[in-house]
Formats: sequence, structure tokens, C-alpha cells
Amino acid sequence: MRASLCLPPLMLALVVASGVSCSVDSRPSASRTDGSVERRSTPPLKWGMHEWRDVQDEAEAAMKASRGDTRIERCKAFLDKYPDYPEADLVRGEFVKAAIDKANPDFVQLDAVLRPIVDRTSPSEYYPPESLLELYYLKDGFPTEMSEVVARKAREQLTRERQEIDLGDPKRRAQKLRKWGLRDASLSLSEARLLLAKKDYPGALRALQALEAANARVGYVGLPLIDARGRVAGSIPRGTMPSDRFNLTFAAALARSGRREEAIARLDRVRDFEGGNYPEIGRETEALRREIEFPPPPRDAVRAEPKPAADFRLKDLQGRPVALSDFRGRVVLVMFWATW
Repeated sequence: MRASLCLPPLMLALVVASGVSCSVDSRPSASRTDGSVERRSTPPLKWGMHEWRDVQDEAEAAMKASRGDTRIERCKAFLDKYPDYPEADLVRGEFVKAAIDKANPDFVQLDAVLRPIVDRTSPSEYYPPESLLELYYLKDGFPTEMSEVVARKAREQLTRERQEIDLGDPKRRAQKLRKWGLRDASLSLSEARLLLAKKDYPGALRALQALEAANARVGYVGLPLIDARGRVAGSIPRGTMPSDRFNLTFAAALARSGRREEAIARLDRVRDFEGGNYPEIGRETEALRREIEFPPPPRDAVRAEPKPAADFRLKDLQGRPVALSDFRGRVVLVMFWATW
């Protein structure tokens, strides 16, 4: 369709003289009717936009297929058909998630599926190699020797990236260093877990102590406590999965080194606030408690005789007086807040 434009006489003359035709593309854009923007990657030069969208739809259909053999077969067929698909890492991830649920997963096959991500010189947009260790290799019980290869590749990649961080813009450099530090901390924790799996308890303890000492820069495994002189005086557990995983690994290394009391102290720092998302943390914590014969603390039951709440009267958002007693017999949620 043609666009109707109102232009000053001089500009109109220029447009006519130059033969410029102004038109508006009537094809639908990537924006959806609900106001959200549909994410679309840039298609490779060899594909047209329509073909590219068809391939994306095919990828999504494979990843959303019924869990189990159907999804495995659909994802495998897609990867064989489009080996150079730019977002193939997402399909690889779904392939592994579906295959790992099988009774006897073929780790050699799964390692081969993930290896193109691991072997890159630059990190995957979706799965940096250190995250592959945490999400798949260590979590799902891949053989230790496979995990060690991924850890070595990840360390080489991080070392190379650290050397390439631009030293020019201080603000940009600080942002990159913090992001790099978080990835380094994640990899360091995985390396300690691999040492623990190989029963190198002294090595695991050294790696964990080094990680804790470096934590002040990124806050990955605990919130740093800074004293009046600006020095790190200690840390408190964050209650996140990395924090819990760190303290749980530390407790296991201490316990298997014969340092039971120190292991108990570390185990008390595991908060398991995200148990719904990471049930393995709770399972491994209970297993370690049984191993060192340290039962979980008893649950405290706090009871009191029911008493009527003190009545009070306030104004609601419309300025009308409201008393608590006006709602007798109904559930009342009272929220207190303050600013300072």
C-alpha cells in the first residue's frame, strides 16, 4: 500500500525530481497481537526469510514433541538434516534432556551430541561449557573422564577470554570482568566436584578454599561481609543453588577427610531454599547426613493459645475509616511496610 505523506513544497520537489517512491510493507511484522515480540534470529545468507522461519518452526516442533523416544527421534532427525542450524544448541539440549530420562542412557552418544558445543573456540550463546558441566555432565552422572574433558576445554576457553578482555573502557572492562568471574567461579566449583569424585579430597579442599577466598569479587557462593576497613571479614550463604552446592561439596570433602565437626558446620550452611527446582540438593544433603551420622535438626513447633487480635482503626485508600473488627469472621491479610 502507498504511504500518504505531507511534505513542504521544496522537499516535495526534491522527491519528485529524484524519482523516489515511498511505500510501506504490508506484510505482518514479528510483533504479535498480544504486544510481545517474537524472537527471530538472523537467517544465514544461504536461506531466505521464509525458508528460515520454516526451519525455526521445524526446530520448535522437534523440541516440543512428546517426551521420550518421539522427541529423541525428532531432534536427532532435525540435527542430521540441518547440521549448521545456528540455534542447534537448543535442539541438542532437548535431545539430551529426553535421552537422559531413559533407564540406561548412552553417555557416549550424548557426549557426541554435546561435543560440538564443547569444542567451540567461543562460548555458545545458550550453553557455555561450564554450564554444560553443571546442567548435564555432573548432574546426570556422565563418566568422570568425559566431564574432565569438558572442564579442560572450558578452562582453556575462559583463560583465552580473560586475556582478550579490553583494557580501554574501565566501565565496560569491569562489567566483562564480573561476568567472566561468575563463569570462572562456576567452573572452579565443577572442578572441585570432579576432584571429589576422584577421591582427591586434599585437592578438592584446596580448590574450594581458593574459590571461597576469591568469592568477594563476584559473590557467587556467599554474600561477602565487609568490615569497617573495607576488608572481607567472612560471608553468609546465599541460599541459592550455587551457594548450596558449594557448601555441600565442601562438607563432603571435609567429611571424607575425617574432619566430621567441620563438615557438620558446613552442612549447616546449606539452606535449600530452591528445593523445588533443585531436588538433588536435598537428596544429597540427607545422604551426607546419614554418611556422617548427623541427623537433621528437629522441627520446632511454635504454638500459642488463640487470642483475639487488638482492634485498630485506619483509613482505606479512599479515605474511609475501617476497623479490623468490621471483618470479624473473615480472613484478613495485614501487610506492614515502611520507608526510611
